[in-house]
Amino acid sequence: MAQPQITETPIPITGLKFLHPTTTENNFGIYNLSIPEHAPVFQTVRWVITIDVSGSMSNICSDGQTKMEQIIHTLRNMINYFVTLSTDHNIKQTLTLIIFDYETKILSSNEVINEKYKLYFQQQIIPKLKPRGMTNIEIALKTAADYTSLSHSAKDGPSKTIHIFLTDGQITQGQTDAQKLKEKIISTSTSSTSTTSTSTTSTSNVTNVFIGFGSDHSEKLLKTLASTLNSEYYFIESLEKAGMVYGEIIYNGLYEAIQNLTLRIENGEFYNYKTNAWTSQLDIGSICYGANKTWHIKTQNENTTPIITASYDSITQQSVSCDKITNTGEYPTAGTVNKEVEKYHWRQRTQELMAEVRQYIETSPPSYNSPDLYNYNYPPTFNNIYQQLPLTSNDSGYEAIVLDDEFILPTPTPEPAQAQVPAQAPAQEAQEAQEAQEAQEAQEAQETQETPTTEKNYSKILDNFMIEMTHYMEENDLLDDPFMKNLCDDIYVCIHSLTSRLGYMYIVARENSQGAQRAYNITGYEELIADDYQGTNNNLSAYTQGYETSTNTQTSYATALTSEIMREISTQE
Repeated sequence: MAQPQITETPIPITGLKFLHPTTTENNFGIYNLSIPEHAPVFQTVRWVITIDVSGSMSNICSDGQTKMEQIIHTLRNMINYFVTLSTDHNIKQTLTLIIFDYETKILSSNEVINEKYKLYFQQQIIPKLKPRGMTNIEIALKTAADYTSLSHSAKDGPSKTIHIFLTDGQITQGQTDAQKLKEKIISTSTSSTSTTSTSTTSTSNVTNVFIGFGSDHSEKLLKTLASTLNSEYYFIESLEKAGMVYGEIIYNGLYEAIQNLTLRIENGEFYNYKTNAWTSQLDIGSICYGANKTWHIKTQNENTTPIITASYDSITQQSVSCDKITNTGEYPTAGTVNKEVEKYHWRQRTQELMAEVRQYIETSPPSYNSPDLYNYNYPPTFNNIYQQLPLTSNDSGYEAIVLDDEFILPTPTPEPAQAQVPAQAPAQEAQEAQEAQEAQEAQEAQETQETPTTEKNYSKILDNFMIEMTHYMEENDLLDDPFMKNLCDDIYVCIHSLTSRLGYMYIVARENSQGAQRAYNITGYEELIADDYQGTNNNLSAYTQGYETSTNTQTSYATALTSEIMREISTQE
């Protein structure tokens, strides 16, 4: 039975929590925003799906099926879900299905999704999905834009267009410039004024999702395309998991609750994972029903609680904007820390490391022939803004620890020792000793300043951080905690990304999942490890070398509804 459509704009539930008591300077905290679950509010949804059918789609996956067979299976599950959704919630849905290689073909053009279409897809569409030819992304984007630019009439009620673009390879024909291709993407479209009825027109809400499957696609191209408004980039390392990604995309598209969310803060700053910087404003975009999102903040002054304003637009009420102000916070008592916030502090440090390593890989490709890659003589140059932040109000950080009676976590570097001069030494000897000490300090300072950040620096930093975080997890009974395990997986990927040609692809996927708090995360690293020219290096700690990543494709950020849809789209026949 169709559920009643919501007419009022939902009011998010917000909260502020801090790591240290209110008397602490440079305090770290989290801002949380959640929206209760509800049925979809869109009355009309236009799906535009663009699929690469170039020759590589005939390649065999690990389960014995071809890439194309995997895609067909996922599409069939999606259509089944859409039919059920239309019946249960009275939503009109249409599908445009575009396939491309060196040319495009439109297999479905705004076809209404119902039981009749489900049969048509099985009998008429599937036989036409066959791999062939080269890859021309330019013509595919042009064709998709013809449909994503179509307007919705206000009489259709709240409406949305969702474009899903899938490719598994590099461009072999047509335009290759990412910025020029980006210009062809439609993010919003406005309908024209109706002259045949009294109803007004509306602006359509367009979302573009770019999916690269397998390690042969151009991650930098899709990342550029996804930098447009209301766009996302997903990397699927194995097509057997495609249904999980489609499930999350469907949830994000259909269950949108508010649009154009912007967060502004006074007396503090937000962390922006995309730029690895602190800022007074974050532009978030859309938030779904059932979502529970958390962002990191920092304050400089004690006894000062930030004021955060969440501004957003209504979906169901045209031209209606809302503000939600949060100006009170939860602080721990003196001498304690908030254990929930403490876990997010570890996430903060992990995200900063991921961003620095990604930026390094982006600008300095791995030196595959470097024979001394893991020579740790150079001092680490990584400067983490929170690495020195004490975890309690009266300590100075972690003390040295021993794991497995072998590996010692480094303590903060002590001040350089002053030259020891015997009490009765002649003045000349004392002066020479002092001059020698000053010369040594000057040389060390110059070497530190001139030494570039290298793979060996980062690998050592990441290795030490992995040990430090694992010790924290042991002490706090969190070794099986999905949230903390996910952070360890992020660091593991960073380590291997440093010395792999596929490193950028994998680290961007992990960074996007962690930063955007996605439900899906990659879990297959076989290609990344196989391409790592160093492999498991003996100079890394025994724990890091023997670390086993999680096999759970759903993160701790997945809501119950997201998980349900992901399972349904992934169902095997």
